[in-house]
Amino acid sequence: MSGPRQRVTATMSLLVLAASVAACGQQTPAATESATPAATSDSPPTTASVSAEAPALEDPKIWVMYSSVDDDAQLFVNAGATAPMATLTVTAPDGRTVQNLRFEDVGKIGQADVTLEGPEPKLADLKKAFPAGTYTFTATTVAGVRLDAPSTLSYDLLAPPVILGPTTGTTGVPVNGLIIRWQPVTGATRIHVEVEPEKAPPEGALANPKFTIDLPASATSIAVPDGWLQTGVQYVFDVKALAPNGSVTVTDATFTTA
Repeated sequence: MSGPRQRVTATMSLLVLAASVAACGQQTPAATESATPAATSDSPPTTASVSAEAPALEDPKIWVMYSSVDDDAQLFVNAGATAPMATLTVTAPDGRTVQNLRFEDVGKIGQADVTLEGPEPKLADLKKAFPAGTYTFTATTVAGVRLDAPSTLSYDLLAPPVILGPTTGTTGVPVNGLIIRWQPVTGATRIHVEVEPEKAPPEGALANPKFTIDLPASATSIAVPDGWLQTGVQYVFDVKALAPNGSVTVTDATFTTA
């Protein structure tokens, strides 16, 4: 895709979502001009030709993230295209339209990439609203070209990560030398860890950045950099296991520094 990709994050209900998004960037399909060789006495003149890549949806995805602590789940939808989209529709395996987005703007700019993040109902309720199976993504470009691509939603979840330390609710944790540890997760393709303060800092205070890192599936620990944690602060951390089918299983815990 040529040019910067635009990303829109929206909250998604369990019913049909209709949204109007004002886009702020323009993209056009890449065009490649072939060179015209110089005419010689041995070769006839040739005419320059221009070829353009046909617009297409880029690997649309629909996946679930499950929290073992709260038994709730979130649905995520992502779609991008090689040409600006004017509309995007997602159809469930039973034929229901579960997403219906229209990107309206005066200049016919459209939208290049869309990510939708749902609320966090119980896993059983999410399965009823969004059954497993193949979902069809249908987009219309600003030029009126229809694009279709499938994506499979699976609830085949990995076992949740088992955190070894610090266990949730631990207090008096030193601000330096902290190592987060968990048991190996069978079948994971990679591990993702996040650490951040439980509460937002007071207005005007220097905010702690979120510590986040992607790790190979074989990882079972990570050291939080010295100097990042502050004294007397409660933190929440997540250990997420990513499955080959795109689903994510997460376990979270809290600790308070000394």
